[in-house]
Amino acid sequence: RRWARATSPRLDALARESVVFERAFAPMATTFPSHMTMMTGLYPHQHGHTSNRGAVRSPYEPAAGRLTLANALTAAGYRTGGFVSSAVLNERTGIGAGFQSYDGPPPNKPTRTSDETVARALEWLAAGPAEQPFFLWIHVWDAHEPNTPRADMQARFAPDDALRQWLGGRGLDVARLDQAFNTDFSIGERFFLISEQVQEPAKGGRRAGKPLKMAPGKPLFTIDAAGLERLHARYDACVAQIDGEVGRLQDALVARGSWANTAFLFCADHGQALGENEHFGHGSNLQINVAVPLLMRF
Repeated sequence: RRWARATSPRLDALARESVVFERAFAPMATTFPSHMTMMTGLYPHQHGHTSNRGAVRSPYEPAAGRLTLANALTAAGYRTGGFVSSAVLNERTGIGAGFQSYDGPPPNKPTRTSDETVARALEWLAAGPAEQPFFLWIHVWDAHEPNTPRADMQARFAPDDALRQWLGGRGLDVARLDQAFNTDFSIGERFFLISEQVQEPAKGGRRAGKPLKMAPGKPLFTIDAAGLERLHARYDACVAQIDGEVGRLQDALVARGSWANTAFLFCADHGQALGENEHFGHGSNLQINVAVPLLMRF
């Protein structure tokens, strides 16, 4: 096995009956442009979106030569539904064009967990006639930072010797990571969950009326081996949550009688660096950020 721990048993089983693309790459490591490529088959410079924010200022609009898969399948008589877990993909971006039903987090909640999104999708699936062909797109967010898994999953995937051994083989330079990022509040907040211990540096030395606990330019937190272990353990737990929801969707399709004649695709819009290349997160088109899983079960 290439993986340190059994985070994805349902996906592993699915892979054994799927076409597995071992060298699949996202067109860029940014959420909205990459998803638009999935939906249109066009590169970002062709569909016109190379950033998340650009979609809010200038939403995608379908046109001849740049229609979405949902446009095509709705026109072909499919029942179409899209269910997303982040405001980055909400309806005002235009990515929901062509879907008969499109559902995302409520306006006061920028993200939602995979179990919430899958529950909404399964309600939609159950409400339609079993004999009608359908196209269902489900987007999940759990593996995106900040990784905050359910308590039961966090306990199940707490740091252990298997994770430590795997991390030891990654070649991460802990001292260099600490030197590079220990004054970066954004990295500390999103990857090391420090927001409860320190306040963000701001002009005037205050944030939300509270004094800073550390002077600007001084280390706000420490990146050490234990912190990296906790980060990777939380990531593992979030992957396992997604895996469970993939299994729940598959089980629902089996119970409905649709599994045998349903094409099931699993992929990602980008990867995630957790210290590799002295980098945290995504957005930069590094190998680790554009290499993605892609399974197609026909």
